[in-house]
Amino acid sequence: MTENKQPDNEQPENIEMQDPSKVKLTVDGVDVLVNKGELLIEAISAAGKYIPRFCYHPRMKPVGMCRMCLVEVDSPRGPTLQPSCYIPVDSDMTVYTDSEAVKKAQTGVLEYLLLNHPLDCPVCDKGGECPLQDQALAYGPGESRFVEEKRHWAKPIAISDLVELDRERCIQCARCTRFSEEVAGEAEIDFLGRGDRIEVATFPTKPFNSYFSGNTIQICPVGALTAKPYRFKSRPWDLEQVESTCTSCAVGCRVAVQSSANQVIRLLGIDVDEVNQSWLCDRGRFGFEAIYSDARLTCPQMKISGNLQDVSWTQAVEKIAEIFAEHRLKSPNKIGVIGGNRLTNESAYAYSKLFKGLIGTDNVDSTTPNSVSVNSLYALNRGTFSDVTNSKLIITIGSDLKEIAPILFLRVRNAVVHDGSNLIEISPSSTELSKYAVHLGVNHLNFSEIATEVLSGVGESTSEAPASKSFMTEQISKAQVLLSEAIDDSDEGSSICVIYSSIDAISPLNELDEILARISALGSGKIKFIPALSKSNAQGSLDMGMYPNLLPGRTTLKNSKKFSKLGWEKAPTECGLNAFEILQNAANSKLDTLVLIGTDLSNDGYDAELVKRALENVKNLISIDTHTNKTNQTADILLPAYFDAERMGTVTNMEGRVSEVNSKTTGPSLAQEDWAIVVQIAQEMGEDIGFETLEEIQSEISSTAPAYLGFKVALKKVGEVGAVVPIKKQTVLIANKVHDPIEVPGISSINRQGAPMNVGKVVPNESAELTGSNNSRVQETFDINSSEEFKLESTQGAAETMKNSSKSTEASNSSDKSSKKGDSSINDASINIVVTESLLDDGTLIKTSASLSKIGIDTDVKISTLFANRLGIKEGDSIKLKLDSGEIVSKAKVDSGVADNTVVLKKIDAYIKMFGNSDVSIEVIK
Repeated sequence: MTENKQPDNEQPENIEMQDPSKVKLTVDGVDVLVNKGELLIEAISAAGKYIPRFCYHPRMKPVGMCRMCLVEVDSPRGPTLQPSCYIPVDSDMTVYTDSEAVKKAQTGVLEYLLLNHPLDCPVCDKGGECPLQDQALAYGPGESRFVEEKRHWAKPIAISDLVELDRERCIQCARCTRFSEEVAGEAEIDFLGRGDRIEVATFPTKPFNSYFSGNTIQICPVGALTAKPYRFKSRPWDLEQVESTCTSCAVGCRVAVQSSANQVIRLLGIDVDEVNQSWLCDRGRFGFEAIYSDARLTCPQMKISGNLQDVSWTQAVEKIAEIFAEHRLKSPNKIGVIGGNRLTNESAYAYSKLFKGLIGTDNVDSTTPNSVSVNSLYALNRGTFSDVTNSKLIITIGSDLKEIAPILFLRVRNAVVHDGSNLIEISPSSTELSKYAVHLGVNHLNFSEIATEVLSGVGESTSEAPASKSFMTEQISKAQVLLSEAIDDSDEGSSICVIYSSIDAISPLNELDEILARISALGSGKIKFIPALSKSNAQGSLDMGMYPNLLPGRTTLKNSKKFSKLGWEKAPTECGLNAFEILQNAANSKLDTLVLIGTDLSNDGYDAELVKRALENVKNLISIDTHTNKTNQTADILLPAYFDAERMGTVTNMEGRVSEVNSKTTGPSLAQEDWAIVVQIAQEMGEDIGFETLEEIQSEISSTAPAYLGFKVALKKVGEVGAVVPIKKQTVLIANKVHDPIEVPGISSINRQGAPMNVGKVVPNESAELTGSNNSRVQETFDINSSEEFKLESTQGAAETMKNSSKSTEASNSSDKSSKKGDSSINDASINIVVTESLLDDGTLIKTSASLSKIGIDTDVKISTLFANRLGIKEGDSIKLKLDSGEIVSKAKVDSGVADNTVVLKKIDAYIKMFGNSDVSIEVIK
């Protein structure tokens, strides 16, 4: 039995037990209070003692596989070695982390792991940030006793388009396989073989085609899994990094942007519990390669003699200023602006002030058909991702969350699978959440009726429900029960979280708004709503006023007089045109100038024929963008802008959480930040826009925009967590933990060189009482005491005054055709086309990223089981869709979650033209 004597100069403290949720733990002779039931490894780390580990990860279930975390735990038979990652804390438990037995066990584990581990550290991508290297130095034997030949395997093996595997480096910690199964829910990789021949492998008929494959690379503690784009590119000590926010979608994941020689090399996820919990999707992780695409715009261009030619900034800005100045004096309503979702908040504010405050037009629309309406954004009780975790019932409405917001998908899945939440899914086809949910398959024609059936009898008279019971299925009955139970739940706080988007990419939004309003009326503050926005800073651009009838800070043109006193001299008083109306006016030669900001009209879901006529008939077409695309190659003036990792500012995610975007590299020599472009144009017009630096823009937003009052102060306090607007008195969790490189490898390693003996040691917060793992995040309340000159409008008032954003699609989707139940003949009028969002589409980001562009886009067509049976279509059959705009040939997927007589397509370029559902037929290709 090992003796562990208490140091003579330290005496155990007598800790009085006041909190029943806490228990006393004695660690190496020192008493600390920890959370009852938490794992020993977490409690001891919070107490300032580092325990080496490999398999443990705080976001996954413990498995105790590597045995590196062994500690001695007192028992009736004396101290015994036990895995600290697997043992929960118990009252009055005594633990020894540095006894001779523990040290011997750690040395033995490392010696065992190194038996067959190759000595290829000089060429291994993990070299310099490898926990195995570091812990072998800190806890290992110092030299090997083995002279036998190590195992050899062919290397590397590509297990996906993005991931390569060096099998002989694997230490069987199972982090990758556990992530794939537990977190992503895909189980596409697993262990194969036995003994020293065990290896990570894919299934023969199911390759590793995961949206989240990059996470397995980041959490691998050795160099077994490596990223193709990063392989042999750099060493950790050559890298510099900055924390930033991913802008590939509207989730706003926190990332570490790492660069070498002024070139971005890789992105890693940062563990921010409120947002992405360290996970990233592959689109966000590898999309940075678009920065270095050959399609990148590097120089201003103007159309001369019918062709775009390189010009100086002076020439381009002078011409734009001349056009804008003329509109300001004579015809502000003959200019229209479309786009802005790729902008930072500061750049969006600058454009909004230029067009609305100086030129005086309200014809500005940053929305892209078709995700959610502006009405619902401001009229509903907004929730956060934490509300998803804490909800008893989650309702998802619309397209597959995995395609729109992949990391939010992971949070929903975790809440349902691991935390016990219930799920109602209303979507056009089955998703990976359907097996855990009450799934209701809908299309844009029957959505309202089915949703009304579900809501009938919940908080309202059943007489209001439609008389027809044709959709009253067993699934609807189950959904009614779950909704009723959640509404009646007596627990405080949110019991229902609704995550919503449009049913498809081409349908109007008025029916969705009506259903959301009815859901909201059921439970007042108990129901929270999160819009599944499909574009990165869609919320921020709207918050900065880039939409008709809006001014910055979630207020409307009712306050235009007050804004005119704040530097918005020509703030409009009448509501302008939305994107569809702007295109209509341009097509009919009623618009002289069309400005496109980071949007490709030919690939963003607008009516293709309308876009073509608008581009042909508009007098001046000005595009400000990062890459060439089909639309801006027809522009009269084309300006290059900075891209991700080159710009600074903030963005607002779908929760309303504002977080910082930071630059790590410089952009092309002749490209500029968008807000800087605005400043130059205003100066050339002879106007004072009121700011010349990013800090001045932020100060103006912080003092002018109602919902953003004081956001600069809030960001300084909350740091990486981000501040949810409107900024009021808030309680936030402030991060005080040094990143443990074994938990999130690669983030802390570049801040040091070599392998210090205390690698990965958690530094406790000296100013806080030791209370277990929660000690790493401290609650802090702050209050923004700003003198508001006018109040933020109530959401109800905002909903009534804002224009209905759905009319941009109502006009182009006026078909009222319906399914004919029971009719075995398949004619044009009975086929419903549903176009849904796709994460890996053929948009600019994917096409210009060297790695992502190589991944095949899933273009399979989903059809309902009944529909397939009537047509004689089987899974995998090739089918031909005939439409007005042409023919599409694809493979069929038979999906019981698809509504009858419905065809579901993913939104890619070939399918965007399929507006109207007219003259549709299906043919099976034999």
